[in-house]
Parts: sequence; C-alpha cells; structure tokens
Amino acid sequence: MPICSGRYTDAISRATLNDTYCSITFGSENFKFKQRNVHEELLVRNEDDMYSVDHVILQLETVVKNLEKEDQHAQKWEALEQAVRDATPFKPKFLSRVTLSFID
Repeated sequence: MPICSGRYTDAISRATLNDTYCSITFGSENFKFKQRNVHEELLVRNEDDMYSVDHVILQLETVVKNLEKEDQHAQKWEALEQAVRDATPFKPKFLSRVTLSFID
C-alpha cells in the first residue's frame, strides 16, 4: 500500500472515497515519438497562448505599480522648495528599462 492510502478512518468515507494512490501515465504524453492528434495540438497551443497572456498581464500590473510609485516620488519632489529642486534634479527611481520598453 502506498503511504498516502488509508487516510480515512470512518467506514462511510472509506466506502465512498477512492483512497488508493494511483500514479499511472495515460494518453500520448508517455510516448514522445507518437504524433499528437488535432485536439491535443489545439490544447497545447491554447495553453501556450494563455501563458503568454498571463505573462503580459503580470508585466502590466508591475508597470502600473511602478508608475504609481514613481508618481508618489514625483509628488514628493514637487513638494520640495524651489531652491532644493534646482539643486537636485529629478531622477526616476522606479522606472527601469523594462518598464519604459513596456510603455512604448
């Protein structure tokens, strides 16, 4: 018996739920040389597209957060006196090359 089997002690759970660990490969994933059918190919392509979309969304969220931080940084710099602003030019703190390239 595998280690994860036998978790349920009451009779109802043991009779109802499948408690035996089963690790068997099925389908064509265990044969690399086998050709995929049309549905598998579409499924893989869809997963790749969804990964790309998720990656772009995460990048966009990061860019938005960095722009918000940069806006707060600029507001603090603008709140300084004019003499201090003239002595210290504004330098972006949270904008990286990746952020700027994503905005373009």
